[in-house]
Amino acid sequence: MIDIAIVLVEPARGGNVGASARAMKTMGFTDLRVVVPPEHCQEPLRSSVRTSEAKSFAHGSTDILDSARLFPSLEEALTDRDLVVGTTARRRGNRDDYYPPAELREMLSEGKRGERIALVFGREESGLSNRELSCCHVTTAIPMRASYPSLNLSQAVMVYCYELSPLCFQVHQPRQDADQPTLDALSRKAASTLWRLGFDPGRAVSRRIMERLGALQRIDTHLALSVINAIDQRLPGADHRCGEGLPVEDDLPGE
Repeated sequence: MIDIAIVLVEPARGGNVGASARAMKTMGFTDLRVVVPPEHCQEPLRSSVRTSEAKSFAHGSTDILDSARLFPSLEEALTDRDLVVGTTARRRGNRDDYYPPAELREMLSEGKRGERIALVFGREESGLSNRELSCCHVTTAIPMRASYPSLNLSQAVMVYCYELSPLCFQVHQPRQDADQPTLDALSRKAASTLWRLGFDPGRAVSRRIMERLGALQRIDTHLALSVINAIDQRLPGADHRCGEGLPVEDDLPGE
């Protein structure tokens, strides 16, 4: 399962920390990390994390506050994380690593970026600094339809916890890669069909298709074989010997 830590950077008000803890517990999250100025790390009770206001807003989630870990810097809060996701009020520039919440969940569900995730929220007034954003592998923002889009910190935490909670509490099936003989036979079949369609093996699109075939899981070979065979059957003079060695569809696991 994916392990997601919620990281709050220098929250100004204890009420927001407590309400964020409540949002986390409601959705099943438990790992709260708070980046606070170094002087407050020496005296945790003075920080906004465990004030009476924070506990009041936590409303039954004080265990999240009590177990929250304090860090003097964002870098130290992220040392055990594989992937760091930084939240922003809006998309910044034309970054290719930007994902709205729904797309973020889809990306994380693929598990290609690691299973220990940090979701970082910035200050209520100014968000994350450019230096802090440089610590993030990807960024995300909640699309809002308003002339002045604004969400409270705890509201943003709730949106993301709700969106990502299915990732943390579902059992992920282990990846089953296709065996090499099957991939080799499938590649030969695909190469033959592409050539007969007029795609030269040296073309970029042909090379890309062949590269992607090599990354297929076993379950995906079923779909790829069905598509290639459907195309091949519509071409004159099909040579089905190109697919020798491929498993028949009944031998492949169903969805």
